[in-house]
Amino acid sequence: SSGINAGVREQVLDRRLDLRIEKMVQLGLCSELDMFSDKIDSLESGLLSQVIGFKEFESYIRLKQSKSIEPASLEKALSEGIEKMQIVTRRYSRKQVRWIKNRLEQDNMCPNYFFIRLDSTFPEQWDSVISKPVHNAADRFFSRTLQKSNPTCIAARPQKTANRCQMCDVTCIGDDSFSVHMKSRRHRRKKAYNKSKPIIKQRIAAKKEVTPL
Repeated sequence: SSGINAGVREQVLDRRLDLRIEKMVQLGLCSELDMFSDKIDSLESGLLSQVIGFKEFESYIRLKQSKSIEPASLEKALSEGIEKMQIVTRRYSRKQVRWIKNRLEQDNMCPNYFFIRLDSTFPEQWDSVISKPVHNAADRFFSRTLQKSNPTCIAARPQKTANRCQMCDVTCIGDDSFSVHMKSRRHRRKKAYNKSKPIIKQRIAAKKEVTPL
């Protein structure tokens, strides 16, 4: 098993994401928002609260629904929505990059697992920095001649063990993941709840034993 990450420098990625959103606006994002304007109240129930590209334009959509629309206010709301969407998209991309680094680059899905990290900052160099290295790595992988000394590859590591938290009914792969879980809010809340459980039962039993006047 293998993984390939054609990464990019953070500043370049941010700019590309901003340009993509600006392109979306040019291609008719506002028209799509108008189509969903009747569902704006669903934000309150959480149905669309997690959708990037909708909740950021709530003010804009509500202004469009109003009877009297001031062009300046509408333009400001649209500009603010675009900026919010760009910020949220950049934040989400960082989360994805961290996930790749913490899970794919460090994970071992099988004893022969390896990961290739490439830099796609300069698309004009795609053939030399992406296409050729990927094809070469694939050839080595399928011919089983992948060398551990390859600086772009993370060689196979020992298989990680599974750790079980009986209290939370959770299985964590690897000691690091298990350590993170043990320090998590979910585990601490479960531990506190189990600790207070006998006290709660005693109080309930005491109330039942009280004879009404």
